[in-house]
Parts: sequence; C-alpha cells; structure tokens
Amino acid sequence: MRPGNVDHVLDFVGLFDQAGAPQELDASYERIRGLYLEVLERFPRSAMHCNNLAWMNARSNRNLAEAVELAKRATTLRPDEDNYWVTLGEVLFRLGRRAEAIAAAERAVALTHTYP
Repeated sequence: MRPGNVDHVLDFVGLFDQAGAPQELDASYERIRGLYLEVLERFPRSAMHCNNLAWMNARSNRNLAEAVELAKRATTLRPDEDNYWVTLGEVLFRLGRRAEAIAAAERAVALTHTYP
C-alpha cells in the first residue's frame, strides 16, 4: 500500500462497508486526502494530483465542492487530457449538473484517440 494512492480508498470501500468499519474507511480517506492536499500545497499546478484527488472525492462521494474545483483546475492546466475531462464529468454528474457532465464527457470522447 502506498500513501496517497487514490485506489487504496476506492478498492477498500466495499470491504470496509462489508466489515461494518466506516471509521476505518473515514480514516483512510482523510489520510490520503491530507497527503494530496500537502502535495498540492507544494505543487499547485500539478494537474495529475488535482485530478487524482478530485477522482477520489467523486468516487467516494465526498467533498464534491472541492472535487469540482480540482477537476476544473486539472482541465485548465491540461485541457487535452481526456481522463481529466472524465473526472470533471463524474463530479458534475454527482452534483446533479447533468448537462455540464454530458458536455465534459463529450469533450473526453472527442479527445480520446485510442478508443473512439
């Protein structure tokens, strides 16, 4: 397990839920979120770290206001990165902003040359 690995939280959500261990999930989420915030304080123009924290927030349905700002920052810093538009679409969808989510998803598809 690597500290700051977004997948750590996402992979264990189901296991923590099944085990009836929400405190462990919360602690794991907050620890990794804190590590990402520390990195972003040092490297605020890291589109990858903005995107990763936004994705973790979206997929765990937490801190969505923070997630949308981070996802927007990632797409501003790297407008040609399709995965960042996917993240923005996911966050917007979870916020109920469906039309904006669809527009972000369409942008991601337009940028995806590998899997049209």
